Amino acid sequence: MRFSSLSADALGHALHLSYSERCTLDIRTIGAFDVPKGKRAKLQKQRRRQRDRSRREEQRRAAGALTRADYLANSFSQARPWEAFGISRRTWERRGKPMPEAETVSDCVSISLAA
Repeated sequence: MRFSSLSADALGHALHLSYSERCTLDIRTIGAFDVPKGKRAKLQKQRRRQRDRSRREEQRRAAGALTRADYLANSFSQARPWEAFGISRRTWERRGKPMPEAETVSDCVSISLAA
């Protein structure tokens, strides 16, 4: 039995195999008539990058890493406890990062900055 000397893209043209059919049927050895080889390589690279990115993110979550939103919600930069003391962040750090009392924090929230 003798195999065809057609290239993968030429065979895809002869069979009129579209890129969506090719992906659905998981055909990897025959090209597609509607997407050139270079474009298919770029699409494959994008899919691989997305798959790897999501897999790495799942691994980070399993290891205990927080999402960016959770991290920012619990960060000192967002809470700004130094403002309760009326000092700068650097001074607050130099003093050993003291945490304000709950009453002090509630008093600071009601202070208007429109002055």
